[in-house]
Amino acid sequence: MTLRHRVSAPAGAVGEVFDRLGSQAWALAVWTLGDEKRAAEVVVAAFKLPALMPGGARVDDASLLCFVRREAVEVARSTPQTPARHAQRRPDVDTDALSVPDVIALLPEAQREVIELTMLGRLSATAIAGATGLPRGEVISLLAAAMRTMRTMLSGDEARSLGRGGASARPTAD
Repeated sequence: MTLRHRVSAPAGAVGEVFDRLGSQAWALAVWTLGDEKRAAEVVVAAFKLPALMPGGARVDDASLLCFVRREAVEVARSTPQTPARHAQRRPDVDTDALSVPDVIALLPEAQREVIELTMLGRLSATAIAGATGLPRGEVISLLAAAMRTMRTMLSGDEARSLGRGGASARPTAD
């Protein structure tokens, strides 16, 4: 089943924007919420934004994806059944058996946001900086710190894949 069948472009949404960013928005929302129904609600709300902008103002792609992620985080926080990967950091976690999603969940919020927007939203450091209001250098620093932490906490093939294009989160230059 395609994304278009799971979440159709909402009435009033700009179809071209949905076609271009729908799969990335869906990935961010499902990753964050772990629930397709709630993810669909977040994505539908996000894609109504461009149609609501006064005077035909344009919402840039990065801001829209950043909105999806932040809205999904808020929904996750307000729901008692939040998936484990979005729970608070736990110092008692055994790091020997962690997967990439587990390690991402243990990152500080700023690093987690940058790594998710890079890996799932496929945004460049410049786009993330523009959408979040952070300086580009800080985005790159947060991403580098997140990657160092992930490589340290992961073992074997998972850690090696972070540097070889597998789950690489290296930001692209615009």
